[in-house]
Amino acid sequence: MNFYTRIMKKLLTILLFLLPISGVLAQKVECRRFHTGVYKLVDSGTANIVIERTKSKQIETYGDFNNAKVEFKIEWIDDCKYVLSDPRTTDTQLQIALENSKPITITIVSSWETGYKYRFQIEGSSQVLEYSATKIR
Repeated sequence: MNFYTRIMKKLLTILLFLLPISGVLAQKVECRRFHTGVYKLVDSGTANIVIERTKSKQIETYGDFNNAKVEFKIEWIDDCKYVLSDPRTTDTQLQIALENSKPITITIVSSWETGYKYRFQIEGSSQVLEYSATKIR
């Protein structure tokens, strides 16, 4: 498996991490505190990935892949659900791979003091993935 295939698999995994679930369940979770900040994915099997989120964008840094960065526009649908779109990177080959990417819906499904569990799904895909992230700052 080449470098870009691996990074695309990791990107797909991260992108699918935010899946919409029932509005009732999502509203019971305290999500606003995770709208901004810096997070690290904690699930085994994922690359060393750090997520930095502001009000308008999310930047993912893939530490295991030469610190490649991907920046997404972020749109919050409600307190616990947001959509990532328009991915950009300075890595030419990665940008080519991202050209036809579809929006990713992310839903925070549970939370604790320092982190949260989320599901994500790429638009048009039936695959739903679930991961956890811990707040770094």
